[in-house]
Amino acid sequence: MLDQLQGLIHDIEQEQEQKRVMELEALFMQIRPHFLINTLNSIKCSLILQQDRLHSGIIDSLMSLLRAYLKVNEPATLQEECKLLGHYVDIMKIRNEIPLELTIDLEPGLEQTVIPKLVLQPLIENAIVHGLVDKPDAGIAVRAASGPHGITIEIEDNGCGMEEELRTELNRRLSSDGAEQYSSYKRVGLINVIQRLRLTFGPSASLTLCQNALGGTSAVLYLPVEDRNVFLSGGTKL
Repeated sequence: MLDQLQGLIHDIEQEQEQKRVMELEALFMQIRPHFLINTLNSIKCSLILQQDRLHSGIIDSLMSLLRAYLKVNEPATLQEECKLLGHYVDIMKIRNEIPLELTIDLEPGLEQTVIPKLVLQPLIENAIVHGLVDKPDAGIAVRAASGPHGITIEIEDNGCGMEEELRTELNRRLSSDGAEQYSSYKRVGLINVIQRLRLTFGPSASLTLCQNALGGTSAVLYLPVEDRNVFLSGGTKL
């Protein structure tokens, strides 16, 4: 009985120690991003005093993305998402040294549509990394339009395009209900996008890749808003 009691005390002590370590780790995870944001803000202020508007603007874009990552589990409006895409493109232009142009065209009335935060960013990243790095006139267009049963968002690039065989395989994986079987698949960004869309809008949400008239690739998202209780910010049901 004494051995059992000592074993129980040992288990409780280990559990309390593990809990303490986890709490400290959680605290550190909160401190690090805020430390980075505060540091970047100090650097930005210094650059502004030196009248370096280019690099102070880039740091401002980076701070906006960091704040978004801290609140990734919170929803965002389509307009807010597109603003974040602008910040992301500004950073990628400097990082990859490409003259990339981003254009946004949202159908009036869709600006306040609520979508998962940062759900469009992986699609922009794919367009840049896989098709636009060596493009002298690189461009990405984001369009959103409403239909009788949902909303369509298209992200179009004028890059080098994608081989039909690869595009067909990707679309097959993205349309599969068992996305978990592709957990080791290298294009985890695309899988993450479709999983988040289906969690928000239901199983009818889709992501399809296709070749566009510019010779590049378009990622087309369909959001069946009638499948779930999706609201515009402000309380108006779509």
